[in-house]
This record gives sequence, C-alpha cells and structure tokens, in this order.
Amino acid sequence: MTDNYREKFEAGLSFQDFIADQLRKSEPCIVLVSYSSQKYQNEHGENANGIEIKFDNKVNETGNLYFEVEEKTDPSIRNFTPSGIMRNDNTWLYLIGNYKRAWLFSKKQLQAVFKDKECWKSYGIKDAGNETSNGFTIPTKNVNRICLQKYVFTEDTA
Repeated sequence: MTDNYREKFEAGLSFQDFIADQLRKSEPCIVLVSYSSQKYQNEHGENANGIEIKFDNKVNETGNLYFEVEEKTDPSIRNFTPSGIMRNDNTWLYLIGNYKRAWLFSKKQLQAVFKDKECWKSYGIKDAGNETSNGFTIPTKNVNRICLQKYVFTEDTA
C-alpha cells in the first residue's frame, strides 16, 4: 500500500466521521453503525446502514463529482477490482462530497447511469481515472437531477 493511498484512506475515514455526525443532526436523523474491521468492511460494507461514503476533495476545483467503479491499491498490481458503485456489498445508498456539501444517491441509479452511455451526453458525464482508479465524472450542476438529497454544511460544521 502506497503512502498516497494511506493518506487518502485516512482522509476518507475522517470525512466518514464528519458525515456520521452531520447525518445524526439532520432531519430525518440517521445514525450510522460503522464497521471498524477490514473483515467486516470487506464482507458487508462500510456500515450496517448500507451507505457508502466518499470524500471528493477535488469537487470544488473541478466542478465534478468522481464516481469510482474499479480500483487497485498499487499501480504495480495488474488487475483492477470492482469498487465504489460497482462493489458487491450491502450498499444501496451512495453519499459523496466534501466538508461544504454532499449528495446522496441510489447506488442502483448510479449503476444504471454508468451503463447507459446514451444518457452521458445529457448529464455531461466523462470517463475518468488514473493508474489506481477508474470511474466517471458528473458536473455538480447536473447531479441534482439524479441525486436523492443534497446536503449543505455551514462553515462552522467542518
């Protein structure tokens, strides 16, 4: 595992804690029951609620949300593994954003959007990725058309 991967992993865990706190304070109140062990996360998902939480720290600079579909922990590994919206676990909701705003999606709807290349143009979707992650981007101006809920956090909540 590279240092960069570890750093991103830790940033993601901190963001999950932030989101758990925000959802607990939201209407309706959602209390996340997170799995701590790698074993449970691999077998069941991030939490018992079935909500995948992703920190997109580049959304403000790019204007896009990045949805991962496959990953590998190190560039030297030959094959990618399904992840994000394509991971086979208990996830049915997918929350992505940063400390200012986040969007909640149906995982099934994101999978349908990903597979339907005809709708990509109307949503401004583009292929994206790097040597350890593949996925697609959707401009934030278009995500409100397919998200279930948008959360906006005040400056003092971060």
